[in-house]
Amino acid sequence: VLNPKQFLLEAMELLKPGGRLIIATPNHNDILMKLIPEYFQPFYYRTQHRWYFDSESLSYCFNNALNNKAELISIKYLHTFGFANTLIWLRDKVPKGNQLLDGINSVSDKLWSSYLESTGQTDTIYLLAKKGE
Repeated sequence: VLNPKQFLLEAMELLKPGGRLIIATPNHNDILMKLIPEYFQPFYYRTQHRWYFDSESLSYCFNNALNNKAELISIKYLHTFGFANTLIWLRDKVPKGNQLLDGINSVSDKLWSSYLESTGQTDTIYLLAKKGE
């Protein structure tokens, strides 16, 4: 997205009055940015994304772009990688995808994701909005 403000305006124009918009983007507040910034930042700051958002900057961009033409319903967090992914990043200092590790199961993944979602440290952040009537 070259211009997030323009993108939001155009997306909102496509909706009927009362329509809902969901925007998902990488979360600048990803836990790996804190744990191993020297290794994670070169991976994170790539050309795929020109803009990086946390909850505050995403809310600001939305409100600045739409200026009361839409209601910001919520900012939510979603973590899409398992606990093993974090451990592998810490061990190898490079991305390896969503690999599995012995001793790490779906229960630990759910606990890890739940913790990150409750603290806003997920890999993905999304915005839910509603177009004015």
